Amino acid sequence: MTARSKLRQRFVLIALYVALPSALILAMLVGWMMAVENATVVLQSADSPDGRFRAEVVREDPGVSSSYEYKVRVMPAGLTPLAKSLRVLPFGPVYVALDVHREPDKLQVRWSGPKEVTISCQGCGGTIPVNGQWRDVALKYDMK
Repeated sequence: MTARSKLRQRFVLIALYVALPSALILAMLVGWMMAVENATVVLQSADSPDGRFRAEVVREDPGVSSSYEYKVRVMPAGLTPLAKSLRVLPFGPVYVALDVHREPDKLQVRWSGPKEVTISCQGCGGTIPVNGQWRDVALKYDMK
């Protein structure tokens, strides 16, 4: 056997035992994240006055083991469904500004400026807001 054929044989083995399973696992992960995104219902959305950002009130169905979760998420406007589903990655474009595990009476978002969004929630008195800033967007909370 020549050195070239040995190298080719090693490359085939690496492809079979490393690259192919890794690609299959990655494809299954992306499919699972897309399925989770399809279980999400957007209840309200509002674009910033300059059209750069979008704030959404969403209801997620985590499955049969628990009840619905209500979230407010902020993201750049015009994201594809795939980009929205990649929000769990560290570089994901979607930021979860509020996560309510019980049904709120009223959850709303409204932009008070191009870089300031107000999140209002009646029935969320015990909920702790996450952060006051995401990128250059200020997050204001009105919890009752």
